[in-house]
Amino acid sequence: MLPDSFVTFLQSVSDSKIFLCASAGNSGDLLLQKGLVTYLENKKHILVADAESADIIMIHGGANINDIWKEGIGLLKSMLQTYPDTKIVVAPHTFEFWETNFESILADATAQIHLFARERSSYDCLQSLNIPANISLYLSNDTAFLLEGTKYLDDLIASSTKSYVLYAMRTDRESAILPLDLDRVPQNFFEKGKLILINWKLNRFIKHTNNGNTASNKSILEDISYLPYAEFVEKVQHASEIHTDRLHVGILAALLKKKVYLYPTKYAKVRGVYNQSLKQYTTVEPQFD
Repeated sequence: MLPDSFVTFLQSVSDSKIFLCASAGNSGDLLLQKGLVTYLENKKHILVADAESADIIMIHGGANINDIWKEGIGLLKSMLQTYPDTKIVVAPHTFEFWETNFESILADATAQIHLFARERSSYDCLQSLNIPANISLYLSNDTAFLLEGTKYLDDLIASSTKSYVLYAMRTDRESAILPLDLDRVPQNFFEKGKLILINWKLNRFIKHTNNGNTASNKSILEDISYLPYAEFVEKVQHASEIHTDRLHVGILAALLKKKVYLYPTKYAKVRGVYNQSLKQYTTVEPQFD
């Protein structure tokens, strides 16, 4: 397991009752949640089903307490307002703000708050803020890495195959390949044109990565983070190599010892987590300019 300030913190609160909560997300978000829950259960932490009985409210990690995906901002505000005397922990996250006044959200908080950034740019963002002394900041690793060394991961590795090349590229607003401000494309008649354009651009991307050659192996092009969690895992588990700008596709592939070509998105998240955590995995090859 990677050296980690978040693990050190969890060890310091091993006797506390923890309530876990999260904003809605995709299967990549479920992977990082799986890492945290597996760790807490293996270490016999006390997990409770309601926030009222908790010593700590812990918000799962991800990329939604920022101005790219804002859902987590509302969740954090709600927890601070509803449980003002309860310790709040935000598990390793990507933080970036250009519209939200994050300082004002934290200004009136009186309980202890612990904010974990999962890459340097997020940590620097938090450090640049004028925040109260009851708020602690940390640089840590994404919680999906907590699966390293677990039976769950060992079983996935043992049953993995090399059946195809997987191109798991984003089809939402974070994509650096698609010059479109999209969330997942709605599958109605009006949006069919956008879907055709996305597939055309992604197929051009694949052709470029293959230098114009047709790969001898079967290839799959799919934004697999929208699949149900078990299917998401299986797609990575049975690939021979993976091309992706999906952070948790890349992390899962690295944990499974797969060859990964990792591409950037429109902001610093993927590059930052690579530098913070993924760089040590020799099967990961960054495709950053």
